[in-house]
Amino acid sequence: MRKHEGLTEISRNAVYKISHPGNPSFNVDNAHLLSGTAPRVKQHAFHTPEAEHPHVVVKLDKPSQLSHVRIVNRTGTGNLQKRASDLTLSFSQNGKDWQKAWQAESVESVWNVNVDTTAQFLKVGLPRKGTLHLNQIMVFGKPK
Repeated sequence: MRKHEGLTEISRNAVYKISHPGNPSFNVDNAHLLSGTAPRVKQHAFHTPEAEHPHVVVKLDKPSQLSHVRIVNRTGTGNLQKRASDLTLSFSQNGKDWQKAWQAESVESVWNVNVDTTAQFLKVGLPRKGTLHLNQIMVFGKPK
């Protein structure tokens, strides 16, 4: 498991659901989003079609004290990373009621987001119509 400032990665056994599953040929690396290994075929672990508010919901094993979330944008060159502009991060206890905790101010290869909350669900997505494709998501903290 990876570490961040003494915190353990707690998302390795989590499951996730994509709001708008894309073309299967673009999603051959789905297993890598939370696995700890980078996608091997594509520059992203998942890829949505253009849709309103595309997002991915990560469900941790149990409610946890969350301290840090690392989000890796799709890799590669060109303008495709810009599709993640305005990326947001929200948390929920039940997977229904969401509290927005962060929004990207700029497009980055990696976003490191410090948080201080207890949650079992995380939502990473776009607050607008667009295409979402990310490489990896890592959550650091302590299970409750």
